[in-house]
Amino acid sequence: MRLLHVGLGAASESHADLFFQRLLGLEKSAPVSLAAELCRSIFAVDRELKLIHYRAEGIHFEVFIDPLYRAPERTVLHACLEVNDPAGFLKKCGEAGLKVSRTPRGDASVTFVSDLDGNLFEVKERK
Repeated sequence: MRLLHVGLGAASESHADLFFQRLLGLEKSAPVSLAAELCRSIFAVDRELKLIHYRAEGIHFEVFIDPLYRAPERTVLHACLEVNDPAGFLKKCGEAGLKVSRTPRGDASVTFVSDLDGNLFEVKERK
């Protein structure tokens, strides 16, 4: 089994570009429009949505652009990212205005970052 992609939402293309393209360095596809009928049938969302793919080797996010989107304020839902330089990545996230939180856990800590729309990402160092 393989995970092929993760679908997330963003309130704007600029929000998605900031996190997925600028901070993660993923390649962005040309946006495509999904008809309201299709969105209604699949997601029970009664409006047209824009869809953008952000990819790199072994990682693929489908991001649905919806001006009404906001991730739940309190959620356990998250994606976990392994990055080569967590300190550098988290510094860039903080400079971009993203919320970074560290929670002590035993001798270490658990680190999360929220994108501009509240999507939650755990950050680990690539071994």
